[in-house]
Amino acid sequence: MSIRTEALIKPELLVWARESAGLDAAVVSSKAKVPLDKLKKWETGEVKPSIAQLRKLAEVYKRPLAVFYLADPPEDFQALRDFRRLPERLLGSESYELRLEVRKAQYRREAALDIYAALGEKPLKFAGITDVKRAPEPLAHEGRARLGVTLAAQLAWHSEYDAFNGWRRAIEKLGVMTFQASNVDVEEMRGFSLALTPLPIIVLNIKDPVRARIFTLLHEFAHLMLREGGICDLDEAPGSRSRDQQSEIDANMVAGEVLVPRDALVQDARLRSSAGRGEWSDDDIDLLSKRFRVSREVIVRRLLIAGLATGAFYRKKRAEYAQQFKATTKPAGFAPPYKLALSRAGDSFSRLVLAGYASEKLTSSDVSDLLEVRVKHLPRIEQTLLHSGAASAGA
Repeated sequence: MSIRTEALIKPELLVWARESAGLDAAVVSSKAKVPLDKLKKWETGEVKPSIAQLRKLAEVYKRPLAVFYLADPPEDFQALRDFRRLPERLLGSESYELRLEVRKAQYRREAALDIYAALGEKPLKFAGITDVKRAPEPLAHEGRARLGVTLAAQLAWHSEYDAFNGWRRAIEKLGVMTFQASNVDVEEMRGFSLALTPLPIIVLNIKDPVRARIFTLLHEFAHLMLREGGICDLDEAPGSRSRDQQSEIDANMVAGEVLVPRDALVQDARLRSSAGRGEWSDDDIDLLSKRFRVSREVIVRRLLIAGLATGAFYRKKRAEYAQQFKATTKPAGFAPPYKLALSRAGDSFSRLVLAGYASEKLTSSDVSDLLEVRVKHLPRIEQTLLHSGAASAGA
């Protein structure tokens, strides 16, 4: 006969876990295969779940079991002000998937801090700026200098994926952790950042086109330089601007100047013969997009800022690209598990986890949990990191 062991927890922790996950009680009942009336009795404290039942709830809420034994519900990071979304998306209705990605990013950061401590090391402290009133262009120049990416190196990247990985590694070398979310609708979230010290975080949406991810990456990097989060939004509608809206515009300006420096754009040979006409052919835009490894919208926006395109032309092309984005449905391609794990976790965090494993500070189960991959794939991850490290050193 099996013995039922009750979980001696406070019912308010169960309510907090469900609500912070953005789940309705009926949904939890279905996912955990628990009758709704029983779930409600657990949350009111009328009866207590068994430890086995609590484990099921922990799986649904994506919370460690220990969190349910806290004295009081912890204060969660509120995702509402810190994710970059498409302009039409409304705030205040974050999905379960988005909330989960926010918690996952926090969990990985806490794990990273623990690993550093176990190894007797300290994480690199990311430096923001003290002069927050600095104009976007000088801030962008400082940002590029900190990243150590020259224009020549940028233009030499062979593909947009080389560009994405190059910018990402440069940012991680400054003490920033970068992750990619794979289960959030791109209509809801393109990226968010957490301006924490040490180890601030940038999370991108892996479903977004890679050139769009490059811009989001630099946009969030600009926020971290300013030691802030923000409503990471693409909308730049005319009219009165709140402080948050102005912050978004500034971050866009910084990202645009880092990726497509004004001087380089103006001096480009293709521009000299066309400057002043105010409109550009699709071929011209595509060539510049490929040259700088950014989206067409970024190029058109930079042309407008440089005085080489009209406002009417920019608005027309922006609307056109938005419609094309909505009409495009590209099925997700297949990636081997080790590549997907690296893409989501980033080189910096993956190297740290493997260092903890090699030093016997982490178990194989810990590594599997943190990198979200089976242990049998670790040799391929190590080999890939070794290769990418050698390539970066030789660049």
